[in-house]
Amino acid sequence: MSPEQARGKEADRSSDTWAFGCVLYEMLTAHAAFEGETIGEILAGVFKAEPDWGRSPQKLRKRFAVCCGVVSGRIATGV
Repeated sequence: MSPEQARGKEADRSSDTWAFGCVLYEMLTAHAAFEGETIGEILAGVFKAEPDWGRSPQKLRKRFAVCCGVVSGRIATGV
């Protein structure tokens, strides 16, 4: 669920792009972008954390993190 949807706002193109980034992350790393035992923990990660960029392939890490940061409106760190 995109941050906008989790806040009760309407889904739009940015929600779709964000969801695509999460799917791409999972395809590249074999891990969910945001993990937790409960939906609350997962949503907390969506709002407050960034995926573990260290799990992504070294050759793509910086480019992937920058693209995801641009889409989410945040600057990706830890790359």
